Amino acid sequence: MESELTRIIFLRAKLERIVDGVVKDARPDPSLDQARRELSVALSKVAEKFLANRYGPLVQSISAEAIDSTLRAFEERLIRTKGDITLVLEELTERISKRTNKSKQ
Repeated sequence: MESELTRIIFLRAKLERIVDGVVKDARPDPSLDQARRELSVALSKVAEKFLANRYGPLVQSISAEAIDSTLRAFEERLIRTKGDITLVLEELTERISKRTNKSKQ
């Protein structure tokens, strides 16, 4: 009786998608800011662990905030570069298509 009740409760919860995270062991997708922050903290810990013996107190200046701001700046440059590359490729495609149309005529 109890196992039947447990099965019914589990099936109902599964239908209502309440236990997706528990059953599939899945976390909700983090936002870009959350992912960047987690990466910053992890890189800060790695830097502190591997470089502390060699460089001493200098490593403490490599904080998660410094890494976070560096990642933000890199992301901004990457977006700008992507836009520049897109413009160049569009211009090249346009020039090639004009030359192809001229040669066909």
